[in-house]
Amino acid sequence: KKLTLLQQLLATVFQAAEKSWKVQLDDDLANCKLQSLENQLHTWAQNHSRDTVKESMIEMQKQKLKYELVAKETLQRTIKEKMAIEETLASAQRSLSEAEGESVHWKVQCGRAKADCAELTLRHRETTDQLNISDGKLQTAINDNLWLRNLETKL
Repeated sequence: KKLTLLQQLLATVFQAAEKSWKVQLDDDLANCKLQSLENQLHTWAQNHSRDTVKESMIEMQKQKLKYELVAKETLQRTIKEKMAIEETLASAQRSLSEAEGESVHWKVQCGRAKADCAELTLRHRETTDQLNISDGKLQTAINDNLWLRNLETKL
């Protein structure tokens, strides 16, 4: 039961790690887009008047800030997810360690139970053998007693 839980936790950890990579790739893509926009601005600025450049610069700065904000939020979300995954992984490792400890404990208990069972089986056999010997002696004594009584009655 615990192993199944641990397997599910590890699957969740792997999914979250993959999602983290995707988020990081998205962040890199956003940064590339930002760099591309800055390059386009520079090229465009060389071909237009100052006022047009200034207006475009303001608009592009707004877009840049928007991209940076989205990238920052995505990064913060990814960091939170990573921390949650690390906590889940640590918890899974603790559970696995506990399960392994329990497994060792129950293996030891099983070994002791088998040894106790073997000892009880041996004692049972010895007691049964002694009982059979005593029963044989009793039967012999009863038979001897009967024989003596018969002999007494004949005398």
